[in-house]
Amino acid sequence: MAGVPGDSTTFYFGAVNGGIWKTTDGGAVPSLAQASLPDVYELEVDGQPLADKSLREARIRERFGITVVAVRRSSGELLINPPAETVINTGDRIRVFGLRDQIDNFIPLRSQHEAATATQPMKAAE
Repeated sequence: MAGVPGDSTTFYFGAVNGGIWKTTDGGAVPSLAQASLPDVYELEVDGQPLADKSLREARIRERFGITVVAVRRSSGELLINPPAETVINTGDRIRVFGLRDQIDNFIPLRSQHEAATATQPMKAAE
């Protein structure tokens, strides 16, 4: 069981036989919460406004509530849990962790091009 900081009525429960449940009324009426859980998505950086900026300068977590958990360079180098000083380059692929609506809000700002179709949920085995 886990609560939401600052919210005394919302809790998440994990069931032994599977599933994650959420309640927003202190536990009276739980519902299946799978759709509202965060996920990892991989996106390609294809220019401004992210290219040639550090993660700190881009302020992705602060502005969108998502976390960059990995950067795959166009050379193939993989940076896991990149530090704030990591500079994002055109051609890099970034993996972000967040809720779907947070990811959707982030996508238009990651490039000048239409990118909604480039968002891919990551498989658990990756």
